[in-house]
Amino acid sequence: DAFAYEAYTDVYLTYQKARGMDFYDDAYQEWADQQADRLARLATQREKTRHDEIYEQAKAQIDQAQQELDEGQAAYEACKQEYEEGIAQGEQQLEQANRRTVAAWALACVEEPVEQLSRQYPTDPRPREALEMARLWAMGKVKMPSARPAILAVHAMAKQLQDPGDAALCHGVGQGCSTVHTPRHAMGLPIYELTALVRHTPPELLTLRLEEKIQVYHQTLARCLDLGDAALPCWAPFMQK
Repeated sequence: DAFAYEAYTDVYLTYQKARGMDFYDDAYQEWADQQADRLARLATQREKTRHDEIYEQAKAQIDQAQQELDEGQAAYEACKQEYEEGIAQGEQQLEQANRRTVAAWALACVEEPVEQLSRQYPTDPRPREALEMARLWAMGKVKMPSARPAILAVHAMAKQLQDPGDAALCHGVGQGCSTVHTPRHAMGLPIYELTALVRHTPPELLTLRLEEKIQVYHQTLARCLDLGDAALPCWAPFMQK
């Protein structure tokens, strides 16, 4: 098996005519030289034929790879535009909302990545604990010194994961939970979550999945706007300023 190639690289020939000939005779040497010349010409022809075969195979593979690259680039550009437009629209809507609505939106959106991480890492409670502490913080049940370590812990979890998509989800959870502290963290959630989506989604489905996720962001914000302050049972005094 170690010497199994697609094409023969060595050929060993025996000639029926050579049997019975005197290897030391001039007639044999002349005949052998003629056969060697003939084989040399044949080898030259076969070398060119094999070269052309290899070249065409390689060219076909390169052309296929170039086509896939071009298609991937086109899909990337389409997804990039979809991503940028969705982020810009969401950012504008969040800027117009009050602090409580932004926090309610972020905490609601964080639920999905928390569920994903809990399924992927069922023995690690840090994502869920960060969300629970952020909710309690927003409602005034705990203070920042109690909530902050839980949020930092989920960021630390990201550094321990091998999957860059899952690491992005951890950072997304941390950013979403930090929105209780300041609305400026709100856009960190979709940026990291969409990054994870890109990491985890096949290229042919990426545009559709981005559109669906961005639509979820808009729907969640619309629901939080409708609920107003009722989005949470109560709000901490600092959230009402």
